[in-house]
Amino acid sequence: MRDRIEKECNGIIQDIVQRRGLEKRFLNLLLSYNTTLPAIYTLVKTHKVPPGVDIVSKKLEELKVRPIVSCTGSPTEKLASLATRIITPLLEFIPCHLRNIHQYLEKLRELAPTDLQGLKFYSADVCALFTNVNVERSIEHVIELANEHWSEIETFGLEQVDLHQVLEVVLRNSYFTFNKRLYQQIYEAFIGSSVSPPCAMITVYKLERESIYIDPFHLNSPVRHLYCRYVDDSGSLARN
Repeated sequence: MRDRIEKECNGIIQDIVQRRGLEKRFLNLLLSYNTTLPAIYTLVKTHKVPPGVDIVSKKLEELKVRPIVSCTGSPTEKLASLATRIITPLLEFIPCHLRNIHQYLEKLRELAPTDLQGLKFYSADVCALFTNVNVERSIEHVIELANEHWSEIETFGLEQVDLHQVLEVVLRNSYFTFNKRLYQQIYEAFIGSSVSPPCAMITVYKLERESIYIDPFHLNSPVRHLYCRYVDDSGSLARN
């Protein structure tokens, strides 16, 4: 499996370099050899362990854990990194996107006290974002947003069709190992790929763009004063 994916990734970047007349050093940077398949491990969610309870004393099945897939050194790592470098700047064109907590605090400081009278802050979380993002539609949404801002971002000589091809091979080859056995994530965006977060965030924006930003109900509600989102956590204002 590793050899097949490695060959596919190398073939794609070779085709792109030849088709776009890119420099050979660009090709050399992205070719992959002697790779290893991604591996999954888990981290205990220590914040969900009741105060005063010793983790060691609990049974494994009682612990809440977060699955982590490490794609370092994997066949798709370099292509994923290229795609991530191209599409991450697109997040700056999403009005509600937050880079960090400091940006959120700045937005709060800009709110007039009169706009906040009688309102409450609330937050909402997207449940299992990556595994609820359809890969095919997500790629379409990324390409759609990229088309709107292609001249404003660094594309490294690629065209939209090339980006589409790279995203396909990276997100479709969602294989990983655990205890020396091979598995595939069959549901939606690959949680271990570096390109999955920006793809997922752009997909959520597609939903927001077709609701919050055009729906008269939202445009006339407290949401118009504040709506922000950091990856899968959003926050706004409501009367109750």
